[in-house]
Amino acid sequence: MCYQPYRSLGNRSLAKALNFSGKEQQMVEEAAQRLAAGVDPGIIPERFLIGSVRMALDRRLARPEVLTKNFYKALASG
Repeated sequence: MCYQPYRSLGNRSLAKALNFSGKEQQMVEEAAQRLAAGVDPGIIPERFLIGSVRMALDRRLARPEVLTKNFYKALASG
């Protein structure tokens, strides 16, 4: 499913249309740190915010309620 071409994606696969490499991973990690600290995560695609919160939870960077509040704040401002 991820590797077959779709007309709606310009005959590209989902894997090609939604690239995720080292640069995107770094964005997720930096956003995790920022969300845990209550700092605006900056310009980051909304789809990466979920992974950022998950990473912050897994690493115990902040309490879940703090991350929840900061996640929704970032989501609403984006």
